Amino acid sequence: MKNNYLNFIYISFIFFGVIIAKEAEPIQIDDNIQTMSSATCTGLCPTQSVININNMAYWMKKSSAGTTSGSPNGTQVDYPIGTGGLIYEDGMLWGAKVTDGNAESPRVGGTTYYAGLKAGRVVYDASNNVIGSTDPANHHVWRVRTDYKTADLTDDASNLLMKGTPTDAEVASVYDQYEYDWNNWPASWGAPYTDVDGDGSYNPENDIPGYPGADQTLWVVANDVPIIVDDTGAITDTSDTAPNVYGAKPIGVELQVTMWGYKFGASDPLGNIVFKKATMKYTGLPSNYGASEDSNGNLVGGFDPSIAKLDTVYFTQWSDPDLGTYTDDYVGCDTDLSFGYVYNGNSKDGVFNGIYSLPVPSGGYDFLQGPISSEGDTLGMTAFTYFGAGSSISDPDLSDYNGTLQFFNLMEGFLPRPEYPTQTPWTDLSTGQSTKFVLSGDPVTGTGWIDGVQLPPGDRRLVMASGPFTMNLGDSQDVVLALVGGMGSDNISSVTVAKFHDTYAQYAYDNQFSLPSAPTTPVAQTTELDGEIILDWGYDFEAVAATEETISKGFTFEGYNIYQLPSAGSPLSEGKKVATYDKINLVQTIFDPGVDEASGYIVDQPKQSGTNSGVQRYFRTDNDALRGRPMSNGITYHFAITAYSYLTDNEGSPFKTLESSPTIKSVTPHSTNPGFSWNSEPGGDIETTHSGTAGGSVSVSIVNPSDLTGNDYAVTFDIQHYYMDVDG
Repeated sequence: MKNNYLNFIYISFIFFGVIIAKEAEPIQIDDNIQTMSSATCTGLCPTQSVININNMAYWMKKSSAGTTSGSPNGTQVDYPIGTGGLIYEDGMLWGAKVTDGNAESPRVGGTTYYAGLKAGRVVYDASNNVIGSTDPANHHVWRVRTDYKTADLTDDASNLLMKGTPTDAEVASVYDQYEYDWNNWPASWGAPYTDVDGDGSYNPENDIPGYPGADQTLWVVANDVPIIVDDTGAITDTSDTAPNVYGAKPIGVELQVTMWGYKFGASDPLGNIVFKKATMKYTGLPSNYGASEDSNGNLVGGFDPSIAKLDTVYFTQWSDPDLGTYTDDYVGCDTDLSFGYVYNGNSKDGVFNGIYSLPVPSGGYDFLQGPISSEGDTLGMTAFTYFGAGSSISDPDLSDYNGTLQFFNLMEGFLPRPEYPTQTPWTDLSTGQSTKFVLSGDPVTGTGWIDGVQLPPGDRRLVMASGPFTMNLGDSQDVVLALVGGMGSDNISSVTVAKFHDTYAQYAYDNQFSLPSAPTTPVAQTTELDGEIILDWGYDFEAVAATEETISKGFTFEGYNIYQLPSAGSPLSEGKKVATYDKINLVQTIFDPGVDEASGYIVDQPKQSGTNSGVQRYFRTDNDALRGRPMSNGITYHFAITAYSYLTDNEGSPFKTLESSPTIKSVTPHSTNPGFSWNSEPGGDIETTHSGTAGGSVSVSIVNPSDLTGNDYAVTFDIQHYYMDVDG
């Protein structure tokens, strides 16, 4: 992690350039080109935002126009959320042999440390010829969250604004941004949404913006077309960003990126994953772009749409992963999973073990879906290579065409130097054979070629490529990736956890991301008494129904868990479960696969332990379970309430139970305020009177005395059932 640490570590100023999602139809000039000006946005036009719905914070910044001055200060991915970095920077690149009238080939574009793209869409004329791109100033990072109207956005704002405790106004500003992006979602530009009303167009009152089924979505569009035009098609600027990266000329690409996540807790594998879909469309360049005049004043060369074609194309995920202390990293790949990952070169890390008192995690990228080859095959990871800063295998040269030739070698699975067309294969140091999959051994078992043999632990980069494929003018390719994190008991165990979590990413993709949701988080209120407290999550009938009556992909509500936590910010794993109230049925202990910390292996583990006590919606205690003593007045105690579900028909599912994110409540017991008296003691009975001929009776027990109003209550019966004795 290449930054100084502050007392509150949310330092996430990142630079992310290549950003992407669902393909948009060509926008023609006579269609009245849509723009979003800064004036229209009224300040709600963020240049960066973050996916932070679960245990990972993955930042995205709209592509910057022009050259940046080196790397940003901060991390792009925090994992676990609120801790040190996992990824310092990442980006997507393409490399291709180009035929378009300009001689330069191959060309590499996209984003690494510098942006070869700028925000905006590619614009066409009435004849569907590219005339330029929209102004980057008219675009921003779009973010939606399906529950923004009802969710507590305090933690969201804290992470987004990179500060410990946001003000009410700052939380409100996050709400306003969600509302603005929901109402103005750029579906007509290609941003994905669920067409609830089925009319084929986005309606914010009926439809749901974002990746279908996701709890949170980011979306951005970018391009490398160097000419910027206004609504009439007039040129307003020229901004050739493509050479910023590795010195190559532009190709003519519109990229859209959708990133999305699901609201699962850290204990659920899907709570440790962010998904990303990239759509690369070969738009080409304005006609004659790059042409020069000969001695007779005639144009020579330049972009020619009649011959435009991309051959031997590679799509690449590049990353500079800084896992806590950035100078002690290792990387590797798993060819069976199409997974490239980073892990710590030492058993402990100065940031995670030192600052946070946590084991050092691991994480990486999965090519869930690569491009389609010329033969019609869906490609996965076709090469994995790496380099180490300051080593003999060092970074390709930035802003220099030699960097393009070096990176094209990496994409094809060769050493970066000497430059293309010379290609030197990597040698698997465990077999002596040539390979395009570097460091494909297993660090858990210590077999095969693993990092550390060729270079000591250090500042690593990893390159995952998928190809080759071809693209004609107007073609597009979709790529789907997952960024997956995992934390075990040490650096090696964390590799096992990350790979285990990655199997869930594959499960999600295989099921077209039609995923079950954990139960709705319970809504609770508290009562502070003399030496005891009450948690009550049964008072809001609509919230109870949302939690208990919603069935998600076969997962039905099973029960509630109550935990006491050391602090309000502590994860459930640091707390103690003090009660479980579940249905009276045959479902008690629920086993799901998990990582055994002692061995590092995946074994079935009890994830929920039911008691068959029956569902109860309140918890009363005078006991400090963490310290093993009675509660003391004036001391603040922290509790979490969750709901969990169970999948009865779980054949083929990798998991059987889901637990909601917790409701955290901090309570301080205290003596009764002078002059105040409760209408009843908690747990006390209320005398009832009976009238009428019915033989029934009602008993009343006080759950929460703060809810008593002093009024009279009546329970009536107005239905009579008659029974016939058929044996009489």
